[in-house]
Amino acid sequence: MQRGLPLQPTVVLLKEGTDTSQGKPQLLSNISACLAISETLATTLGPRGMDKLIVNERGEAQITNDGATILKLLDIVHPAARTLVDIARAQDAEVGDGTTSVVLLAAQLLKEVRGYIEEGVSPHIIMKGFRQAAELAIEHIKSVQITVDKSNAEQFRSLLLKCASTSMSSKLIHSEKPFFANMVVEAVQCLDQEDLNENLIGVKKIPGGGMQDSLLVKGVAFRKTFTYAGAEQQPKAFRNPLILSLNVELELKAEKDNAEVRVEHVSDYQAIVDAEWEIIYRKLEAIEKTGAKVVLSKLPIGDLATQWFADRDIFCAGRVPADDLQRVVQAVGGSIQSTCSDIKREHLGTCGYFEERQIGGERYNLFTECPKAKTCTIILRGGAEQFIEEVERSLHDAIMVVKRAVKNGDIVAGGGAIEMDLSSRIRKHALSIPGKLQLVMIAFAKALEVIPRQICDNAGLDTTDVLNKLRMKHANGEKHFGVDVDGPEGIRNNLEAFVWEPSLVKVNAINSATEAACLILSVDETVRAPQSEAQNPGPKAPPGTAQQALRGRGRGMPRRREKDGAESLQPPRVSTMSTVLAKTYFSKALTDGSDSGSLKGGLSPSDSVVEVPTLGAPVSKDKPSFWRRPKHELDSIATQPSVFDDPATLEKYRPPPSWENTHRFDPAARWTWREEYRIVRKIDLYIMIWAFVMFFSLELDRSNISQANTDNFLGDLGLTTNDFNLGNTLFKLCFLIAELPSQLVSKRVGPDIWIPSQMVLWSFVSLSQFWLSGRGSFLATRCLLGFMQGGFIPDVILYLSYFYTKSELPLRLAWFWVSNYLADIVGAFMATGLLKLRGVNGKAGWRYLFLIEGGLTLIIGISSYFMMPPSPTQTKAWFRPKGWFTEREETIIVNRVLRDDPSKSNMHNRQGLSVRMIWNILKDWRMWPIYALGIVFMVPVNPPQTYLTLSLKNLGYSTTQANLLSIPSKVLGIILLLIFCYLSEIIDSRVISTVLLQFWALPLLVALYTFDQHTSPWVYFAVVTLITGFPYVHPVQVAWASTNSGGVGTRTVSASIYNMFVQAGGIVAVCLSDLPPASSISHTVMHTCRPISTAMMTSHYVSYHFPCHSAPRTDRFADKRGNRVLIGICVMNIFLYLFVYLFYKGINKRRDRIWESWTAEEQQEYLEKTKDEGNARMNFRFAY
Repeated sequence: MQRGLPLQPTVVLLKEGTDTSQGKPQLLSNISACLAISETLATTLGPRGMDKLIVNERGEAQITNDGATILKLLDIVHPAARTLVDIARAQDAEVGDGTTSVVLLAAQLLKEVRGYIEEGVSPHIIMKGFRQAAELAIEHIKSVQITVDKSNAEQFRSLLLKCASTSMSSKLIHSEKPFFANMVVEAVQCLDQEDLNENLIGVKKIPGGGMQDSLLVKGVAFRKTFTYAGAEQQPKAFRNPLILSLNVELELKAEKDNAEVRVEHVSDYQAIVDAEWEIIYRKLEAIEKTGAKVVLSKLPIGDLATQWFADRDIFCAGRVPADDLQRVVQAVGGSIQSTCSDIKREHLGTCGYFEERQIGGERYNLFTECPKAKTCTIILRGGAEQFIEEVERSLHDAIMVVKRAVKNGDIVAGGGAIEMDLSSRIRKHALSIPGKLQLVMIAFAKALEVIPRQICDNAGLDTTDVLNKLRMKHANGEKHFGVDVDGPEGIRNNLEAFVWEPSLVKVNAINSATEAACLILSVDETVRAPQSEAQNPGPKAPPGTAQQALRGRGRGMPRRREKDGAESLQPPRVSTMSTVLAKTYFSKALTDGSDSGSLKGGLSPSDSVVEVPTLGAPVSKDKPSFWRRPKHELDSIATQPSVFDDPATLEKYRPPPSWENTHRFDPAARWTWREEYRIVRKIDLYIMIWAFVMFFSLELDRSNISQANTDNFLGDLGLTTNDFNLGNTLFKLCFLIAELPSQLVSKRVGPDIWIPSQMVLWSFVSLSQFWLSGRGSFLATRCLLGFMQGGFIPDVILYLSYFYTKSELPLRLAWFWVSNYLADIVGAFMATGLLKLRGVNGKAGWRYLFLIEGGLTLIIGISSYFMMPPSPTQTKAWFRPKGWFTEREETIIVNRVLRDDPSKSNMHNRQGLSVRMIWNILKDWRMWPIYALGIVFMVPVNPPQTYLTLSLKNLGYSTTQANLLSIPSKVLGIILLLIFCYLSEIIDSRVISTVLLQFWALPLLVALYTFDQHTSPWVYFAVVTLITGFPYVHPVQVAWASTNSGGVGTRTVSASIYNMFVQAGGIVAVCLSDLPPASSISHTVMHTCRPISTAMMTSHYVSYHFPCHSAPRTDRFADKRGNRVLIGICVMNIFLYLFVYLFYKGINKRRDRIWESWTAEEQQEYLEKTKDEGNARMNFRFAY
């Protein structure tokens, strides 16, 4: 029997998890990545190229069409695509221009040979053909280039002007080419012609004025530095002054910092002070003896020295930037001195004229008529900062082109002329080469045509026609013909048209593009090690740090206990995070925020020990009673354990200096329950009640359209019910669209500014409804109200989170939404009186309703500017000099909120969100189930709520009676809202407390479906009142979305997105209500009941909810299709809630299983090194 082969052991070369890609697919993937980069830059090429607006992660915008700048701003992660970034930067550094061309050429070379790669041609053959074609192209460029005689100054200057103009043709400043070309040439000619160091051309940017206000200073100009009051007494202009440049500090202070001097007598101390004054006076006298009239220093010049110089008619400037001071020395001569002694005449410089001049909104120091000037300064003017920055980049490219032209003096025709000539030459040569190299060289020639082709595309020319004409011209030997974007023919002799470029630009571009293409073709495998891409984790914290740091965030990790009851998640530590000690001792170095010192193994002998007050007992997790909060001893410590009690994690979670409340952060702060209760009541009084009032005004203006309907609103304006439905739909759509932009503005300017501004804006629109005249004005006001009110609710919730903990906020949100119902009740009473004004001054009553309620909102909005402080520590103002809280109270508010959620200090209240942050939040699929609930959870009960008053009036009640009969449903809604919000906290289950809405609505909808013409109208009224008084679980779901989202920035956007889905659900309800009737009889009923919405009321209220007395009794319930749809949606919602419950429970179980399978060291390593954030972290648990 044949013996089997022995088993071969598996050889593992790479670390587990290493990503490897190889072979032809990898090569094609690299080519595709390069083509994607070129497509981004393609539209920027040529004189008709477009600009790119690039916004970075900090929200800063830049407008540019410079290829190197665009690639530098883009965060390109593909390793092969980075090669194009490198060649663009190299082109920019070497010649300054042609950065876009080199990228397009490299990508086109790869594109032309991609088919050969797919067919199996060896990359080495392609690389060989590319290099031969590149050599041939460079030889041809040298043979056709035109050398300008430098001895003829005028001719040579003309060459430089034309090269600069060509470089600017595709830039933002192309309309001012003559002006800036002359400026660039003069700037380059100011430099040392042997060195041509472009860094000695200073560029200063001053916003304001026009481009023609820019100027060239043949010398040095820099902005006036910080000076003291004595500087205003100094002379501002000199003729032929001596100039001294220093690197010396002329400020009255000790010569050595952190020195300790022990003195026994007052006279000894006075001697030290006198010595300090003597030192600086010696320096000043030594400077005066040199005869210098202008003194400049890199280091500060204090108020004493400034006044001393002013008394002696000497100008001084301290803190001069190093590059500006270096350029001053290059222009005026002399050298920078680091001492004030032994300064001689040769150490000083001079200039013909020095002055301090006002330029725009800035004052500048100008040194002109410099005898040794080898430098100059360009001062740019313009409207916007982005525009001036792009002008600076354009001038840099032009300066580099002129610099290379000065060094070489060789030029070629631009505008695609040289590329077409090279393409023609290489095609002819390729025909003489046998084998596959011929195909490769033809592909190279074809790739060169990408430059004229893209210029034509960007200019809107007929690309095929223009290229055919150019091929014909170059075949006939007319080698200078290129693209003409202005002429009717599309082509011209660009050499005669003075479209010139330095030949060095083209030579460098072809070399770089060819090498980049060969480099990418030579790569057939990519090995990516994930660990090499991880950020530097920094010094490791002691064991158990990360686990303790993140305990209590989200829903927290379930604790695992050993038999003796001790925690086994991390080793025991001397820390108040895990054990409440009688006393806690921290190293002095750690409490001061120092990195030195450790509690591991005891305290260092050199550390001083500070006794820190003990923490309060952790709040019990047992379920509290329904109406009463847990009882605490009022004078016991209320401070809860947090990450700030562990010195190892204190620095990690310490609020940054930019946070607005950081000055009140104190990890050692302790307070009692008596103090906490008193402060919470104070916050309720000043903050919560006003938030209640603001929401009241929102709902008043949002729902008064319902009361206006009872006063013949549609008839007075000549509107149909379809017009009314369209207005409501537009309002919801605009409200939805404005949600996210409103949040972004709020985060940028602060909710204390944006919320009152929103209220003032929509109040003007609301009261302007007094003058409604028809369909157009009605729809316009609906849209404007939606845009201006959108985002208000999440803005206010974000603002409240600055003051309340996570356990306090949900119940206050419940009371917050009570104002919604209260506004409906008060609005009904107000409408009862205001609508009786009908006929006063010949106006309808609903007009006064809009006018008075809009004016009330305007008053509340203006008052909100004064009632909304930016943060708990910023309540003091000119109109409130003492503020609302004492320093002690501010400390308690700040620390109790941070201990509850350390992430609240991640962003300050004026910090905006970047586009990348928003995109990452939108991609968070773990939040999608909650967003889906936002669309559908209100659909079964939404239509009756909007049209209740119309339904009541259709029953035959008067306007007053219809408004008053809508009140019971509002009262019921308030009661159920509070009960269900308290219930969500008691049972600690978001799904159960919110799905009850569907179980509430389902039997009522089924009852409506079974009603017939014999059912009493009052029975209908009772059932619809129960439906419209449904338990409003929206506050619970808002808090649910906030809990599951993560940090402050994530919470901000997720709240907006959730509210957008809720508004979308309102639009869905309208669309579902627009179902066509099932019979023509039902259609007759619809038109008979005129006051009721054709789209909404017929399907849900007229035909089968309320009997229409003007319709035949036998046909009142012919159409029940709408109710069936609502019942179906209600059942679907129940299953959707079940899915959400299983979804989040499954994620938590999976994370528990993975987490518990790790050792303590693996858990800590994950927490310290992971890039996961927010709810993506493995130790985060979702609420459900």
